[in-house]
Parts: sequence; C-alpha cells; structure tokens
Amino acid sequence: MKDQEFAVQGDWMQTYSHEKFWLLHPRPEQISIREIAHALSNICRFYGHTSEMYSVSQHSVAVSENCLPEHALWGLLHDAHEIFMGDITSPMKETLKQLGAGDVLKVIENRLMAAVAARFNLELPVPADVWYADRVLLATEARDLFVGEPVEHWTQRLGCEPLPSHIVPFSPAVAEHRFLRRAAELGVGVM
Repeated sequence: MKDQEFAVQGDWMQTYSHEKFWLLHPRPEQISIREIAHALSNICRFYGHTSEMYSVSQHSVAVSENCLPEHALWGLLHDAHEIFMGDITSPMKETLKQLGAGDVLKVIENRLMAAVAARFNLELPVPADVWYADRVLLATEARDLFVGEPVEHWTQRLGCEPLPSHIVPFSPAVAEHRFLRRAAELGVGVM
C-alpha cells in the first residue's frame, strides 16, 4: 500500500520552510524570495566541479548586475526553478535530450518558471539580455573557478568575453545575504 500511496503523492517535495510543494502543479504563492535565496545559496554551480564552493545564488546576483537594469529582477531569478530541480548542467540536459528525456525535463522547468514569473509579476520568456549576461558569467566562471588550463576556449564557444573582474566565491551564508539584499534593491519585499 505504501508504494501505491507514494506513486499518487510522489510529485511533491518539502521545502526549507516545510511547505509541501507540488512539482507538476506549482502554486506561485508558495514561492518566496527567502526560500529561493536560501536554496540557491546551497546549490553549487557545475555539480561542485569548481575549485571551491560557488553558489547559484552568487551567480544569479552577478547576472542581475550585468544585464539591462529593466531586466535585473529576471537576472536575479533566471535560475529560481533550480530550487526544485537542482542546477542541471547544459551537458546533462543535452545528454537527456539524446536519450529522449529532454522534453520531460523542459515541461517541468517551464511549469516552474511560469510559477516564478507569476509570483514576481514577470513576463515570459526570460529576456535575451539576461541569457547573454548568463553566458558572460559562464565565460567568467570557466576562467576563474576551475583548476588548471581550460579544456576549451569558452570565449569563442559562448560568443562573449568574460568580465574583467575575477570571481571570489562567497560562503553560502554571504551569498544568501547578498541575494536578499539585491532582491530588496529591486523592490522585492524580503520579509
């Protein structure tokens, strides 16, 4: 009986604030900026293959600061769906596509992003300049966060130059604080 019960109820997860969040039926009112900040600060980019902990929340703040000001909130929240699915790398997404599972992943991601957009009064799709800033950050991260020589020339692959400044990773607590501070600067209530 327990297996049947899980199969019926198994598409939910418990969030940091003890909410029961339904992954296939996300409710925007359940998504809070505090939960996004907390969870993203504890998720390491690149599945942890960095020289030290570098969180998705720190990445998101940097994207927010490097896209057009009118899209800064989208820059901050462009990876908010990852609090429910993790930071699935592009190579893994491509692998899942090759195995025929990419569509399922995209459906879940789209539903979650629609809930995030509704919660924060943002329009989909995510603006192109946010994705460009995301690529600039990827080029910068590739330069700054891996040990040894890069295995690929990221600037050519991504079609952009890295930022002139270098990334200094924050602890999860500092990354969470900076994410919330940036959200407040952009008019999102954090209480």
